[in-house]
Amino acid sequence: MSDNSKLYSHTPWLIPEIEEEVFELARKKSTKFHLKSSEIIFGRQNTGEIKNRDCVIFVENGLLCQAIHTDDVNKPTAISITLPRRMLNYCGYLGMAVTSETVYALRESDVFVISIESLKKQLENNHRLSEAIINYCVKCVASDYETFACMFTKMTEKRLAIFFLSLAKSIGINNGNNYYFIPIDFSYQELSQVMYSTTKTIERIVPIWKRKGVLDFSRGGMNLNMSELNILKNKYK
Repeated sequence: MSDNSKLYSHTPWLIPEIEEEVFELARKKSTKFHLKSSEIIFGRQNTGEIKNRDCVIFVENGLLCQAIHTDDVNKPTAISITLPRRMLNYCGYLGMAVTSETVYALRESDVFVISIESLKKQLENNHRLSEAIINYCVKCVASDYETFACMFTKMTEKRLAIFFLSLAKSIGINNGNNYYFIPIDFSYQELSQVMYSTTKTIERIVPIWKRKGVLDFSRGGMNLNMSELNILKNKYK
């Protein structure tokens, strides 16, 4: 087993990138799908069946999200973001039943789908990669736990600051002067779903942060002031 500090290194709302060798092995044995925005790749269908229940999904490019549907009229969906080079249905790979989750494309995306049985067969003679993918799945579960712990115990401002810091850590491009560029342009509605908040709350917070220089939306993404975000993260409960 690898070092625990590495095993549980994660960022809330963003599951980690999978090892390159695992990704390439799975891609060679998988079926490729192109997804349009809002198209479902995993989860319960109108028929009641769960699409790709016994498969894992590898994201090649684009942007997917994992959605948990709630009974709250004002906050009907809580989502987490899935970036490229990630694997989904990690709970299924660990043998944990998943029935309340839907995975769909937030932007046009390309994914590879392979059955869990086939992937495990490909890895059965490679102990290192078998262990690597199990460790990866555990990291993803740890990230989910941290997400829900933050989502239900922290103020929206703190949650939003943590989410932006997670984005910077995962895919941020350092522009100097403590600013990181994030090449994703989120709508207020998408941010409200990630935060499990209302759109009105996001519409109140973000313009204030823009005026204070915490963030700035630019073409194709946003610039984040890391110092200000860390101050906000520590300011709110």
